[in-house]
Amino acid sequence: MKFGRRNRELSISPPESEPAPAPERAPAPASGPTNSASSPGTGRRIARDVSLLLLIFVVGFAIAFIWLTPGPLLATDHATPDVVGMAGDRAEVLLGQAGFKTKRAESRQHPTYEEGTVIWQDPAAGTVLPEGTPVTLTVSDGIAPYAVPDVSRLPLDLAAKVIEASGFRMSRPDTARSAGPAGIVVEVRPAIGSVQPAGTSIQLVVSASKPALPAASEETHR
Repeated sequence: MKFGRRNRELSISPPESEPAPAPERAPAPASGPTNSASSPGTGRRIARDVSLLLLIFVVGFAIAFIWLTPGPLLATDHATPDVVGMAGDRAEVLLGQAGFKTKRAESRQHPTYEEGTVIWQDPAAGTVLPEGTPVTLTVSDGIAPYAVPDVSRLPLDLAAKVIEASGFRMSRPDTARSAGPAGIVVEVRPAIGSVQPAGTSIQLVVSASKPALPAASEETHR
């Protein structure tokens, strides 16, 4: 009996269920396609950075070139030529060939430039100006006269320096006996204060040694 009840219990119990199969994992994406997909963006960034660096270099080079080599920026701009010291007519021709107009200011005397010579130009030489800009020329009206300076009672060397600094030339000095010390200017030719053209020769007369006094006679002592 016990054996038969056990058999029934074994036959009534439901069969054990089999374990469910584990879900399959999706395969991991390969690394090759990911790298290939991101490479175009990286290439664009590199190209952009290189282009930016190239632009900075070009702009910097242009600024340095303009700064270090100043010159006309436009084809119609020109640098004014230097015409000081030229004859007025020649200066006008040269400025006209360079594309400038000319006008003359009131002439005046100059210490060294002869009459008709350009002594000043405005704007100054080397100024970059548009074509057709007028340039004003000042022409010499002749060499300005000077007053002969007073160098009397000066040593010869110092007096000669003053004469030359005043625009005159020194001629050979002369001597004259004087009661004062030797080598001192006692006379100026032409006269002191006279107005003379620049470059006039000035002669200085300097004192010589004192004359020897005659020997006193016995009668004089008596």
